[in-house]
Amino acid sequence: MFYRTLLHLSHGHVPDAATEQESVYFLRNTPGMVELPATISEASEMLPMFFEIGVLNGNSLVMMEQIISQVYIPLLSFNSHKQNEAPTTAEQQAALSSTSNNDSESETSDLPKQMNVLESHQRALLRDEFLINMQKFATHISRTIQQIDGEVRLDIPDLPIEGDANELVKNDDLVAQVQNTAVKWNKQISAALEVQQKKTPQGNGPLAEIDFWRERNAGLSALSEQLKLGPVKKMLEILQIKDTQGENHVLQTFEGHRSDLNKYYVEAKDNVRFLSTLERHFKNITHGAGFQIVLDTIPPMMNALRMVWIISRHYNRDERMIPLMERIAWELAERVAKVINIRTIFK
Repeated sequence: MFYRTLLHLSHGHVPDAATEQESVYFLRNTPGMVELPATISEASEMLPMFFEIGVLNGNSLVMMEQIISQVYIPLLSFNSHKQNEAPTTAEQQAALSSTSNNDSESETSDLPKQMNVLESHQRALLRDEFLINMQKFATHISRTIQQIDGEVRLDIPDLPIEGDANELVKNDDLVAQVQNTAVKWNKQISAALEVQQKKTPQGNGPLAEIDFWRERNAGLSALSEQLKLGPVKKMLEILQIKDTQGENHVLQTFEGHRSDLNKYYVEAKDNVRFLSTLERHFKNITHGAGFQIVLDTIPPMMNALRMVWIISRHYNRDERMIPLMERIAWELAERVAKVINIRTIFK
């Protein structure tokens, strides 16, 4: 008996048959021809200079989200920040006016310094904007994964429910099928709400709080919209007629679960609406290119938090606002801890 290893090769795209399997990819990162190595050791040393190599394990969205969130965002936000702190507003003004009282020779000699300060500031602003967009993209990927994996789909059977509901309730077999379907819906809605109540924000910063409520809003919204479909409304109408005749108690249980669903959905939607007004400030303190941006963000952020405290129906309580403030404090402390060298301060 012989065993033979087969390697399948594809150029330019990944075949559908291979999307759920482990695959190794090679990406050219330099132009021109690649010299043919003479030995395996030479290939191991030379080829990595021409190719980026990686592995796809069948869950591309999860891999992309992890690489962006855990590799590129920390790398760009903290390492670049540590190497090149953005100049303050006072430094920019000083750079612009540093030559106003000097002679022409002094102006000429100081011009490169002035240009360096301005270029440094422009690079910091570009990096800041790029980081915010990257964070937004990672959030969209995470939300898509949540919706694909966690969306609850009601089991809606194809029943002959066309026509007048008052006539349909006379069909005992049909009513029994509708009642069994409603019982399944009760279990699905109850399980979905239980899952949502067990979830917690995935992260310590304030942006995780916004993502948490957005994910809950998306999940409950999808479930709530399914209850507005025509077949669902027709089945509920049949149950309603049976309930008025005193022959059905399934509807009462269903209405209780639907009431809970609406309550949690309205809460999530309201929280997303108000927390979205704070998102810009939270992104500045999380991904701002320099401490000056963070300092400039704190006063308007506190004013926005005060407005949320006054207007919001759910973030006007200590048990909601205090944890949010703690997340903001954690983010500020994390920024300082990753950039400031304690040994340098006490040197």
